[in-house]
Amino acid sequence: MYRLLAFVFCLTFPLAAAAGSAERMVKEGFSAYRAADYESAIDLLNKAIDTGSLSGRRLSETLSVRGSAHFRLRDFDAALASFSEVICNDPEYAHAYSSRAAIHNETGEYDLSIADTDRAINLDPGNVAAYNNRCDSYRYKKDFECALEDCNEAVKLAPNNGIVWLTRGQLYEAWGKTPLAAANYRKATSCSRIIRPSAGTPKNTASHGPEARF
Repeated sequence: MYRLLAFVFCLTFPLAAAAGSAERMVKEGFSAYRAADYESAIDLLNKAIDTGSLSGRRLSETLSVRGSAHFRLRDFDAALASFSEVICNDPEYAHAYSSRAAIHNETGEYDLSIADTDRAINLDPGNVAAYNNRCDSYRYKKDFECALEDCNEAVKLAPNNGIVWLTRGQLYEAWGKTPLAAANYRKATSCSRIIRPSAGTPKNTASHGPEARF
């Protein structure tokens, strides 16, 4: 009996140790991401993932933060791979679709972006990022009416989030409605939530990239 217990302990102890080590690295990786140390975040999260002890939604969150870090470094191929892996393993995780949509917007794949945001909204009708990113997609396609519908929905869902006002300002500016653009930009700067800029492209200097979720 004692030998059996000892054998079971020898089997389970390394697994528990690996899980504890992975969780520590995940937390350190998340902290590095918050500090904008994206290279360190990627390194730590890769090590945590490589232990093989993460699973379920925790694995999805870890892959998502890694994808967001790659996005911030403008490594869109790596970011796309991370979020696609999330979707493959966790197809009900709406955040992964809205995040992948942001990447498609950066690479000019606007129809793919719209398809991902459609899926995100279907899974989570309150997904503000999905409406925001779909607004950008329609704006780039110069479908300003559809873009405005999404911007208005985002504002309705998150009126204190400066990013949604910024997005609507960008839409009005592209549409040639300068006074409305200016009013939305003023509102964006007065909101309680600080707008977090991401590395933008020349066409989209205030790009709304995938936000990491912890």
